[in-house]
Amino acid sequence: MKLTSMAGSSVATYGSFTDDEMMARSYRAAQLISIVALPPLLAILTIIALSSQAITDPLEAVRVMVISSFFIAVTPVIYIAYLLRTHRIAGGVDMAHKEERWRPYLVGIGSCVLGFLVLMRLHAPQSILLLTLCYAVNGSVMAIITQRWKISAHAAGAALPATALVSFFGTAALAFAVIVPMVCWARVKVKMHTVAQVSMGALVGTLLTWLQLTLLGPRF
Repeated sequence: MKLTSMAGSSVATYGSFTDDEMMARSYRAAQLISIVALPPLLAILTIIALSSQAITDPLEAVRVMVISSFFIAVTPVIYIAYLLRTHRIAGGVDMAHKEERWRPYLVGIGSCVLGFLVLMRLHAPQSILLLTLCYAVNGSVMAIITQRWKISAHAAGAALPATALVSFFGTAALAFAVIVPMVCWARVKVKMHTVAQVSMGALVGTLLTWLQLTLLGPRF
């Protein structure tokens, strides 16, 4: 970094970029991370990874991927899209107002519970059943907290799949865990959450998922 004099004032530069340009670039990077790391997208990627590991028959793996993705990720997204289209929420796709998150959480929880029952009937792998249950339980806790405080769904939605992947794949999945601090940084950068809110979201997502996988895993 160096200081460059412009019209009697000093402007910080980083290589060929000014301080303002660097701020703009980091803000755009944070927006991109927020989009790429949307909880439904991370859920689908996790479902693909776990299904591919647990199911040897390609057609059966695809069937489980489609069904579990529909209940865990697609149904909540469709409902949020409906709320946006009918102007029932004003906070945008991020649902910036915590009061608007209650109904989407309820729909997501209900969808996961129904999906869990369907997947049990289909004899889905243990990893997929546990993942579906984790989304239902974690969503319930997040919904309760959100009534009082705007905890970060993005952070929790990154921590849950990261914890699940590390639990099932071991150290081979540790690289994926870097998504959690990246998402936390991004949500603070775009001013959607405070440091406390993303930290608590990541903590809730990690601890609840770990507890469920540890305590319920042997029962499946």
